[in-house]
Amino acid sequence: MEMQRFVEVSSEQYEEMRKQPLFFVKFYKRVFTDNEGNEHDNSEWQSVDRDLNIDFPAGDFGNRDYGYSLCIIEKAVPSKDSKGEPKEGRVDMYFHDASPSNVHDYLTILNNSIVRSYDKDDKYTFVELLWFLDKQNVKLDVLSNAIGQFDSQTISWLLGYLKHIARCLSFTKQNIIKSLFESLGGKYVIYMPGLITDAVQLCNPSLNRSNLNLFQLVDEVVGNDSTKSLAEQELNSNNMLLLLKQWLHSENALEDYSILKPLFSMVAEPIRLEIVKRYFHDIRLGNTTLDTKLLVQFKDNHFGEFIRFRYVTETPAERIVLTLPLLCDNILTLLNSKGSTFQSFDGILDFAMTNCDKAHPGIDFKLNRFIPTCVNGAVYNSSEFKGFIDYQLIRKINKDLMTDSSLIDCIRQVLDRYGRRQQFPVCKYGDGTKIEDSQFAKCSHVFTSRKNPRLTSKLECYSYRNYEDRWWVYGNERNILVLNSFLAENVRETNNNLSIDLSMISLDVFRDYILSLPSKFEEIGNEEFLVHSYKSSSRTYNLMLVELYSDILRMRILPQKGALVSRRFDVFGLWKKQKETLTPEQASNSNSSEYKAAYERYLVDEIKEVNTRTIESLKKELKIQEYNGSYFEVSFQRSLLVKIINKYYFKETFADDEDLTKHEFLTPSYLQGEFKPYCAPKLSEANNPAIDLPYFWCRGKECFHNNLDKQTLSETDDWHEYSLYHLIEIIGYPKLHSTTAGNEPDPVVWNFIAVTNKAMQKFRRLKCRSCGHLMFTDHSSGFNRYNYYSCINPNCSEFNKPVYLSYCYKCKKGLIDSRDTKQCPNKWHICPTCLACCDDAQYERQAQRYILSNRPVPDRIQRMLGLGHNDKGDYFCPDCGSHIEMIEDEHGESFRGCPSCHKNFDEHPDDYYNY
Repeated sequence: MEMQRFVEVSSEQYEEMRKQPLFFVKFYKRVFTDNEGNEHDNSEWQSVDRDLNIDFPAGDFGNRDYGYSLCIIEKAVPSKDSKGEPKEGRVDMYFHDASPSNVHDYLTILNNSIVRSYDKDDKYTFVELLWFLDKQNVKLDVLSNAIGQFDSQTISWLLGYLKHIARCLSFTKQNIIKSLFESLGGKYVIYMPGLITDAVQLCNPSLNRSNLNLFQLVDEVVGNDSTKSLAEQELNSNNMLLLLKQWLHSENALEDYSILKPLFSMVAEPIRLEIVKRYFHDIRLGNTTLDTKLLVQFKDNHFGEFIRFRYVTETPAERIVLTLPLLCDNILTLLNSKGSTFQSFDGILDFAMTNCDKAHPGIDFKLNRFIPTCVNGAVYNSSEFKGFIDYQLIRKINKDLMTDSSLIDCIRQVLDRYGRRQQFPVCKYGDGTKIEDSQFAKCSHVFTSRKNPRLTSKLECYSYRNYEDRWWVYGNERNILVLNSFLAENVRETNNNLSIDLSMISLDVFRDYILSLPSKFEEIGNEEFLVHSYKSSSRTYNLMLVELYSDILRMRILPQKGALVSRRFDVFGLWKKQKETLTPEQASNSNSSEYKAAYERYLVDEIKEVNTRTIESLKKELKIQEYNGSYFEVSFQRSLLVKIINKYYFKETFADDEDLTKHEFLTPSYLQGEFKPYCAPKLSEANNPAIDLPYFWCRGKECFHNNLDKQTLSETDDWHEYSLYHLIEIIGYPKLHSTTAGNEPDPVVWNFIAVTNKAMQKFRRLKCRSCGHLMFTDHSSGFNRYNYYSCINPNCSEFNKPVYLSYCYKCKKGLIDSRDTKQCPNKWHICPTCLACCDDAQYERQAQRYILSNRPVPDRIQRMLGLGHNDKGDYFCPDCGSHIEMIEDEHGESFRGCPSCHKNFDEHPDDYYNY
């Protein structure tokens, strides 16, 4: 008996889904044991098509062993809120897992295949039917009953259809299909190739094969879990499947490479990639020569239906993995262009559309399987590194700045910062003057009902206003020190609020306090004093006053003593040099005294090297040679200081005995989530200015050691590790060249990675909503070419109208589609997932790239510095562009939402940044 569930969805989503009332959910096991030994099962079913956003507790729904469940929609009823009121635009959609005992379920599944078959370009019309037949306990009488309800012409078509797709089913299931044909006067021949059954018999004679489908049998011979050791009877066999197994597990050549064509579609997708790598390895060894016809077969096999059959039985409705066909297609394109280009962006889109399931157009190229990712590349340690330099400012108190009005304004600001304004009541309907105490006692009086003493009420005709000259300040130690810097009479520390008003202040006391500030810092003579660098988060009261009432005369730039690059990357070879002084045993034991001594020597050497490089760099940057061994001293120029801080990565002063990671400039890059950046670096024209290191630009960030060092044939003999770089080098088109910073790919590789990433990420959105035609890139958009798309159907109303599509730079999850999302006032599109638009850090990063390249920052970026939104707590509605505010609903409850379209952004706070 099928099991029923319901989920809440929008009315529009339900209306769309009921046209094709079948969908898959996938099982996610989440079982854990608590501290008391009790087991908890939080397993879930989640929709495979992530756009559906359907998930629910697993419970007893479906069969967990299958990994998936085929669901059939039944009906929908209006959803209701906690008060029992209908929710506008929401319904509860009921569905159940398809049952082999239910004739109606068979009819629904068969009808779905019939409808999909009308589209001659649809290569996956059998997804639901084949998966159901393969996984479920098919009942002949129920299946026969369902088919018998169609007309004779449709029955004939269905029998032909079943004959076509049933070839991959188990012997037991095909026997049921055979009986079905016989009951309807037809004939079915069981498909079970002898080369497969013979190979399984030799590999595992005791295996019960009757309930294993075709692909499970193949995997018993040549699968990820099949043993690499070959029995004697296997080695002596001429069975093609066993010959393939031998070839993959040895260095021997194949006598006939044409056997790969029919076998290719039978093996699992990971094995197909292994076959291609092994084939190219044989070309490298001289065992064979490149056969482009065979490469075409790897890309688009004559028996490709079996590849699709395997996909359906193993991963129904999942994103289709196109790693291998894309790899082969690009190698063929490279050959045809004589090494000048890989596949174009539009070509990749065409390729993806040709190979995808149109009902569930999800694809995954999985480039990381043949292109190195950025994981563990050497990048700037932005979260820890404190900088190569420090700075100090030489200041002098300016008495002319201490006017009475300036001092009064300053005191007001201080009291607003350290205290809070006192308030007085005013009538909402009056002239704004204070309500006298005797009157306010009546206004604020709580009235009790005589009939029901539990009912109370009070007047709501008053509000509060702030005094302009009175404050409450809590009397803790910090606040008392501040107050006594300007009060006429000192106050003492207390655990209560102090009432402070302007009549209590003395400007003379405040002036004297400001004049005493140099003594609280480092005095250097001639009334000048030294202010060390500090972070904005640690601003003190004295620093605030110093900034307001003193002038900056000069500045000192200090190379930080203790800055390192990182032993993990050893860019100067100093750790390698020290390790050579150790025996293998000492080098492998980090606790040995010899190892620790070598490490200490390395630290001394690298600190000295970095410090020397920083000093030499500063001499060039500051255009002075005078260095006293501690600092450079120059006249103060704010623009120069900002430039130095950026170029030398300054954050704060090194502290004694702190973690060395705060001293290390480089750290390994890490990958989180589904977003996988690929290693496509471009060598910078200039070395890093701080310590004269060569580096690459990679996705707008500096990379000082990429992951391309093992990507040439001279550096690897293991064909299992082959990447695109190895394969194309084998056929005579190497695309890596050596630089002072490491290997760098040719521009053709950069372009390929960029366009493939964009094609994969945006593929599901690249359909015109008016005519359904595939949209292509807008070739006139320059740098943003791969962010703008348009419909190329001349008969469409949206023909040539640009659509902006781009993944959010911040969360990397939200796909921004200009058809759906608005722009903030700074003209940045708003991410529908995290609400990000722009912030100061983004503008500063844009400027930083120009600064590090010794180029002037463009005016368009200069104008926006400091005008970002999100870092100031400003967010905007992606639906209408209105500023998100705290608003009140009809029940008097406040929520963070859009005042125009009333969307509530507090409903899913984890989805949004800073909320």
